[in-house]
Amino acid sequence: MLQVDDLRRPGLGPISFHIDDGECLALTGPSGAGKTLLLRALVDLDPNQGRVTAAVRGRADLQAPDWRRLVAYLPAESGWWMDRVGDHWPDREAARLLLAALGFTDPEAVLSWPVARLSSGERQRVALARGLLGVARVLLSDEPTSALDTENCALVEDLLQARLSQGAAALLVSHDAAQVAATGRAQPQHGARPTGSRAMSGYNELSYLDLALASLLLFFNAGLSLLLGLRLERQMLLAALRMTVQLLLVGLVLQALFNSGSLWLTALVALVM
Repeated sequence: MLQVDDLRRPGLGPISFHIDDGECLALTGPSGAGKTLLLRALVDLDPNQGRVTAAVRGRADLQAPDWRRLVAYLPAESGWWMDRVGDHWPDREAARLLLAALGFTDPEAVLSWPVARLSSGERQRVALARGLLGVARVLLSDEPTSALDTENCALVEDLLQARLSQGAAALLVSHDAAQVAATGRAQPQHGARPTGSRAMSGYNELSYLDLALASLLLFFNAGLSLLLGLRLERQMLLAALRMTVQLLLVGLVLQALFNSGSLWLTALVALVM
């Protein structure tokens, strides 16, 4: 099980959620919403705050290499530090089995290939096999099938499902609606937020309730001026009305821009306003 409490990092959070053993939770949202930032924070690759627990072991209680063996991060863009594919695996027999499950007809030959020979799709499948080689209890998978055709995509999904059936938990980042639906979490969300029936706090979003409360506070301020006879009744009331309309318009515009995924445009418009 993965338990996340009050996770924060620059541009993200606070976020709290949990994933049960054998469960895959899909993380959807527009590009730039912070999905990869969340995965990197969970595996402690970037500075962050909050409590994260996997298989009842706290992240703060483990050294970074031990934590990353327990919580495996499968990035969208894999890194390679050796010239040959096979040099990245300590257990070649396990590597051959994983490569065969991912559709390679001659796994032994693949292990002898130089990394530079791999196509984008082959590199993605080989990197996935490398990430699944250990005994991770939690899988953080970032767009695992983005460069794959339908057949190889199905092989990857079958392999991930097999790990789930063995008790692993998974957090999946995907823009593939069919893939998200296959996890049982078919409704995409705006912002970096796992989909599903459980609530999860993510980005600090400006809601209609926030706008209504702000407007009520302005009217309360005007009413207080009337009661205290501060001779600012008319000015305060007009100011409250004007600011309420402005607040609603600005809030609606910024919310629409933010939901569109254009963070830079949202910031520029907010600055102008």
